[in-house]
Amino acid sequence: MEEVAVSNDDPDYRRTRVQFAQLCARIAPPEEYDERYHQALSEYDEFCEKPLVAAVSIGEENMEFVFGTKTVYLTGHDNVRREIGEFMCAVGCSGYMVENISVAIDGESGYAHPHAFQGGQFCMQRGSNQLRVALHNGRLAEAACLILDALETYGPGTPYCSIDKWPVAKE
Repeated sequence: MEEVAVSNDDPDYRRTRVQFAQLCARIAPPEEYDERYHQALSEYDEFCEKPLVAAVSIGEENMEFVFGTKTVYLTGHDNVRREIGEFMCAVGCSGYMVENISVAIDGESGYAHPHAFQGGQFCMQRGSNQLRVALHNGRLAEAACLILDALETYGPGTPYCSIDKWPVAKE
C-alpha cells in the first residue's frame, strides 16, 4: 500500500487515481461508466486530503479500494481519550472490511472498534443504507468516507465492546 502522495505530479498518485476511477466505473451500472469515471477522479483527490487517511491502494483481484488510517482516538462517557488504533479498510463491490492493525482487544479474534462486530463489520450508527447504495453504484469514495465517519464515532449506549478496554491515549 502506498502512502498518500500530496501532489498530482507524483506518478504513483496519478496511477492509483486512474485505477480508482476505473474500479468505480466498472462497479457502476454500464450506462453510467463515463460519468462515474470522471466523478471518481475528483472524489479520489478529495478522499486523499482527509486528515485521517494515511495510505491508499487498489485491490484489483477483489475489485476493492483499500485504505489505511492514522491512529483513531475516541472519547468515552468518562471523558477519557482512548487510542482505538490504526485501521486497514477495504470497500468494493462485495462490501466492506475494517481491521484494526495496531491495537488488539480480546485477542486476535477480538474487537476492532467499540462498534464493530468481531470480524470487522460495523454496526453503523448512521448511514448503513447509504453505504450499501454507494457500494452498489461504484461510489467508493463516499463509502470510504462513511467508514471513516464510523471509525470516529462512539455512542456510549450501543457499543459491542466497552471503550474502557482500549488504552488511554498517550498525550
